[in-house]
Amino acid sequence: MQQSDNARVARLFAESLVLFRELGDQRGIAECLEGWSALARAQGHAERVARLHGAAEALGTVMRKPLSSTKRTDLEHFIAALRAQLGEHAFAVAWAAGQALTLEQAVAEALQAEAITQNR
Repeated sequence: MQQSDNARVARLFAESLVLFRELGDQRGIAECLEGWSALARAQGHAERVARLHGAAEALGTVMRKPLSSTKRTDLEHFIAALRAQLGEHAFAVAWAAGQALTLEQAVAEALQAEAITQNR
């Protein structure tokens, strides 16, 4: 059941991502990337999590998206756990790669993740 749920969630994220891209809605795209990051985490793809979350954060920074103190604390705990799972060097490489992605590259990475999820 979980695999079919993941495939459904991936399909919905892909549809949303395409629509947000067509609308030029960077905030929507960033939120989809954060969602993709959570899905990748559930599937055990830690490096993809770091890349997608790095890309989402870079978009959020560009848009100056403020975080509540609770969300900031949650994000700090999430990043610390991800850093511990990957190791400092692998985390830094994946995070930097995500932050360096252009908007189109980040969208393409997420859509590629959707294709992988659908084929499982």
